[in-house]
Amino acid sequence: MARLDASDSNQGKSSAFTRRRFLETAVGTAVVSSLLPRVWSAEVRNGIPYHTLGNTGERVSCIGLGGYHIGFAELDEQESIRIVRTALDEGINFLDNCLGL
Repeated sequence: MARLDASDSNQGKSSAFTRRRFLETAVGTAVVSSLLPRVWSAEVRNGIPYHTLGNTGERVSCIGLGGYHIGFAELDEQESIRIVRTALDEGINFLDNCLGL
């Protein structure tokens, strides 16, 4: 009768934590930890985080307003103006000016 060794029973089965999984986890942790200082360094005003835009020194809101709604017949001009003014009043200063034509 053949003796069954504990190491034989693990052959052909994948380990719960493989080398590949370890490397994926290590790289993922390194990437996330390198981004955290940027997130923590954001200035927050009125609940909106701001970052400096490149080397300009300009503080830009991390939340932006898309301009896709402007110019659609379904939305009248006054409603578009109200949306933009509300965003500006609340502190959003990053506006995307694409037209949805």
